[in-house]
Amino acid sequence: MVDAIDMDVSEINMLNQEGMENLQSTLRACADLEQQATRLKQLVGRFKI
Repeated sequence: MVDAIDMDVSEINMLNQEGMENLQSTLRACADLEQQATRLKQLVGRFKI
């Protein structure tokens, strides 16, 4: 019983760590996207008709 609980807790910890890594990756991707959107806005702002 204790071994099963220990394994479950270990698995939860592993999944939590994976979730944190995915979150950090997503945050980096969002920051990159924000920079690209800012740059695109600057470039589009140069066009005048």
